[in-house]
Amino acid sequence: LVSKLWVVPGALTAVLFPAFVVQAARGADGAGKLFRQAVRGMVLAMLPVTAAIALFAPELLRAWLGAEMARNCAPLLQLFAFGVFLNGVATIPYTLLQGAGQARTTALVHCFELPVFMGLMWWLTQTHGVLGAAVAWLLRMVFDTAAMFVFAPQALPGSKEGRWTAGDAAWGVAALLAFAASALPGLAPRVVVCLALVGWAASVAQRQWREMRRGGP
Repeated sequence: LVSKLWVVPGALTAVLFPAFVVQAARGADGAGKLFRQAVRGMVLAMLPVTAAIALFAPELLRAWLGAEMARNCAPLLQLFAFGVFLNGVATIPYTLLQGAGQARTTALVHCFELPVFMGLMWWLTQTHGVLGAAVAWLLRMVFDTAAMFVFAPQALPGSKEGRWTAGDAAWGVAALLAFAASALPGLAPRVVVCLALVGWAASVAQRQWREMRRGGP
């Protein structure tokens, strides 16, 4: 069910691919600026929804499928929500590499991932059942996201706009804390975290919109 959220990065990257092709042909700075804006936009689009699903996974499953299903499957829903968020954000550097003619890089990364993932999937499924399979999938999402962001600068040689700042790191920390909060006991603390996350996302989105209207980065 949560994988249906992939429609969001699918729609955005369909537009970004030709834009990255044009910007990469014109110069790295234009592509770097678009890249950072796209990453931030994807985080703002995906984080509130996926984090809310992770925060309230037990309650959602209990209301939908009953207490026993919630008890057994809430951890799986939380892992999948986190993985879908990571994969959604990773589509931006992936699309940049594709648009800049670096398709060989993404192909090699995925060729490396395949045997490792299959081995992890077999081992963790044998030892931890369906939860192990979900963990193996999440680890692949973590590696794939990290690899895409490591290799994305290849498409932005010398671009100042594509460099990461302390503010960008703060976004990553905020995302990790939002998903980590799903382990909090009790509903009230998770409601507070969700409201804070929505408020933060709305504030940042408004600021980003004003900067774009002014022509800022």
